[in-house]
Amino acid sequence: MSTAPQDHPLRGDGSNVAVFPDLRRKRIAVTVDLPVDAGLRFQIEGTACGAAGDGTEFLIDFPDFQPWTPESPHAYTLHVDYESRDGKAARHSVQFAMREFSIKDGRFHLNNHPFFLKSIWHQHAASDPVTAERDAQAARDAGFNAISLDAAAAPPALLDCADAMGLLVVQPAHDPDIVIRDLNRASVIMWTLEQLDGLEAAQAVRAIDPSRVILFRDAVGHGRFLRPYRDDPERYCDLRLPLPAPVSPSAECALRECGSATQLTYVSRFGFGTVDERTNETLKAGFEARQLDRAFGSLDKLIDAAVLLPCDAARLQLDALRSNPRVAGYCFAQLNDAGPVPGGGIVTRTGQAKPGLAALNKIQLPVRPLIQMAQSNLAPRQEAKVTILLANEARLEGRADLSLQVVGPTNQVLWKKKRNVSLVKHGRPVWEGDIAASGSPGMHRFLVRLLQPGKVIAESSLSFLVTQPTEPAQLPVNLLDPHGAWADACAPFIQPESITAPVHIVPPLGNTFRAYPDNDLMQILAQVHGGAVAFVFSPPADWNTLADQISADLRATPVAQSPWDAVLHYARIHPVFEGLPAKVLMRQPYKNLAAPTVFAEESEEDIAGALVWRGKDAAEPATWANGILVRRYGSGVVVFTHMPLLEHLGNDMAADMIFTNMLAHFSRRAVPSSVPLPVSKATVEWLRRERVEHARRWMLLGALPNLDGAGHDKDYGPEKVVDLRQQFPGWYAPIRWVPGYAASAGDDIFALELDNALSPAFGGRLRDCSRTAYAYAEFTMEQRQTAQLDLDGSAALRIWVNGKYVAQRPPGASAETTPIYVRQ
Repeated sequence: MSTAPQDHPLRGDGSNVAVFPDLRRKRIAVTVDLPVDAGLRFQIEGTACGAAGDGTEFLIDFPDFQPWTPESPHAYTLHVDYESRDGKAARHSVQFAMREFSIKDGRFHLNNHPFFLKSIWHQHAASDPVTAERDAQAARDAGFNAISLDAAAAPPALLDCADAMGLLVVQPAHDPDIVIRDLNRASVIMWTLEQLDGLEAAQAVRAIDPSRVILFRDAVGHGRFLRPYRDDPERYCDLRLPLPAPVSPSAECALRECGSATQLTYVSRFGFGTVDERTNETLKAGFEARQLDRAFGSLDKLIDAAVLLPCDAARLQLDALRSNPRVAGYCFAQLNDAGPVPGGGIVTRTGQAKPGLAALNKIQLPVRPLIQMAQSNLAPRQEAKVTILLANEARLEGRADLSLQVVGPTNQVLWKKKRNVSLVKHGRPVWEGDIAASGSPGMHRFLVRLLQPGKVIAESSLSFLVTQPTEPAQLPVNLLDPHGAWADACAPFIQPESITAPVHIVPPLGNTFRAYPDNDLMQILAQVHGGAVAFVFSPPADWNTLADQISADLRATPVAQSPWDAVLHYARIHPVFEGLPAKVLMRQPYKNLAAPTVFAEESEEDIAGALVWRGKDAAEPATWANGILVRRYGSGVVVFTHMPLLEHLGNDMAADMIFTNMLAHFSRRAVPSSVPLPVSKATVEWLRRERVEHARRWMLLGALPNLDGAGHDKDYGPEKVVDLRQQFPGWYAPIRWVPGYAASAGDDIFALELDNALSPAFGGRLRDCSRTAYAYAEFTMEQRQTAQLDLDGSAALRIWVNGKYVAQRPPGASAETTPIYVRQ
């Protein structure tokens, strides 16, 4: 509940009048700082409401007002008449609106009603009125109700448009003069501060403006806010999520499950990038060198296809966020391509609309069916489970007909169903059931419509692929699986064989090359040198340290990427992609399989590549890379890829097909030795020393739910018994223990970056504490003794030794040492 300001130390240039609406009491509070020697007279234009008197603070009753809303941005003018110090009559007029914006019960509230904030980030706002109006209209046309800025404040021209259109503005408060300037702006609803430990800065803003929400960050980066007319900081869940296209099901689940059940959850930035420059020389040279004209026709056609990728991603990401009951609002990055997310705008740098603008308009409609379907690839006539929620921000009530249709590749309706349903509250399910794929291969569309007599009130659609599954080939394969983690997944596709097999598989075994068994790995590489083929899945980031000990032919260098870079994966016509879409950029049929890391080296075969686009203003805007890297080593071949095929075998038909096709294609090129070939004993000994002296094996379990910090103190099970085979319900999907190796950082320090080992589905850090995790290690002592446990770092910790709880520390605490007792 808002209260009128009592002591507002307004600062300014001697001509300030600040108006603070009080909707509940139906009045305005006015604070003045004017050069006067006589009394003041106030009048709200067009009404009988006014006041007169001496002083600097006044209350004016205003019983019959119209509130300012995005649908009806009604504004008023307050006239202040006074006698100036030179004895002349003067008038000062300000425009204001009856609008309040606050945070209550974990939600944003506009004029005391819950309000879902749909904001778009705008870093380079223009100061001329024509461009400002164009930008504001683009935001409204795309379905947003707010614009957010953080580098520089919105210029007056943009605020004029926002005030008139009913477009809300989230404004940076780095400059106190900007806070003073915008005190009476109806569109400005919140102030933001980006610097760490921003409480002092937030309190300085509060001293100027008591009436608005202030968002800032504490010393460890957690989100904090001040409510209007409050000085005590409160915690909120601040998420920034760089999300690539295609969007994986795990990323969708993470978006549906993130946030706090009791605190405000605000996704302060999310989105994706794509190519926004057609004349870059590196871009053109790479396109020609890879002969991609055979796949796409021209570079322009490739870029046209790239521009459509964000439309896929936007629907999935926004539908997931809107179905999450914890999320109070989001900020999409970004309005135009001039921002730091390369090609991430809904308009170009010159203001021309991109396909994303129209797509977002449909996606963000107040009433929309939200389709949740885990599978994108189905066999002919296969059934798939579907859940349909209703986005109902318009609060429609009553009943409607729900029409469900599966539309085939030739636009023929192949399956349909109709139900009469209630129009449920926002985020509630309206239908759950199975849909059936047809017998016709190709891209299909699942179309959902809500109908009332004479009209369609809402609709949505989702594409999926129908294709004939491949027959698993039982090829003789040697699988390097020292811990038995991958045998079950690979069993339907391979025939286990000895070291003389024509094909070898090296699955992901850890975050360092030191995780590999020394002699077994060297034996495989010796067989490859003699003519066999090896597949190395997800080689660790330090793989080249090992390669440099053996041969430069084994190098597989990851291409550096920032979270907001645009990575566009393509699939060529190749036996590896037989039965799947090819000559295309990877869209949702590849949502589980697009490689999170790509390689810099040239490949013997261009099968699956990627364009990493860092934006027009980057030093190296474009890098061409390989998602499947084929390297000749001696008489054999090594195939590197970060495509998570093994992780999805048996669960995604596309993974089964690509894995089987890869084995079949490359096994034809294998000419293996019939006997084990000799290995380099020096290299084996070097690798063994590296593992013993420079790595410490941990087992990691995460991430687990930690809503509002409660999960960190909850016993999930490993406190009492550590069973490394056990499965747990994770934050957004089932999880198991996985190995993680702490690498030597010198001075007997071994470091393991948990954010990398336990990263969320979208590959970036979360700026909240919605996750907790376990790390387990074993060590050997020669005798019973006491030891010292050194605790450092910013994370909250709880620690057990031999099942006994020994220490804890809160987040951000200073380093400390705890004595412990260890057995022999």
